[in-house]
Amino acid sequence: MTPPAGRLYWICQAAGWGSFLAYVLIAYLATSTVQSPWDIASIIFFNGVVCPVLTHRLRAPLPVDRWWLAGAEGEFALYRAGRRP
Repeated sequence: MTPPAGRLYWICQAAGWGSFLAYVLIAYLATSTVQSPWDIASIIFFNGVVCPVLTHRLRAPLPVDRWWLAGAEGEFALYRAGRRP
């Protein structure tokens, strides 16, 4: 079970996706010769709404126990402890 998202989690989500949104929007405005309102709206919608929702929903299947163990070494440690990854 994934622990509930706290205030720090949402602050980090907003800061991360907000920064990425600003980066993509500034790059679009700086490099395109003709700006379409639909393009700007889609950048804001997908990077400001869809992506944060998707990353939040993807938290559920993540294993909580020993998540910091990555790769073959982590799988071997779990196997030695009698747990299957």
